[in-house]
Amino acid sequence: MRYSLDTNILVRLVVVDHPTLSPAAADLVRNNDCHLSVIALAEMGYVLMSVYDATIQDVAAGARKIVALPTVEVENAVRVLKAVQAAESGMDW
Repeated sequence: MRYSLDTNILVRLVVVDHPTLSPAAADLVRNNDCHLSVIALAEMGYVLMSVYDATIQDVAAGARKIVALPTVEVENAVRVLKAVQAAESGMDW
């Protein structure tokens, strides 16, 4: 079975701010095949910047961390990596 990662799981992986949900998200991703959509990744960036006051560099670092996970299949992986590189260079998310 492949799990589709939603925004909540992505935010929990990056922020690690919940004593129950953050470890559960990490376990899910570590132990299962997962799919990451471009939409969920974009939503993660929006939530991190608007709710957690993250910088664009924080969002790019979080995205890079998730995209690099061996259990995560990324929709349009080449384009996502180019977008992460552009964000690291100062382009808006």
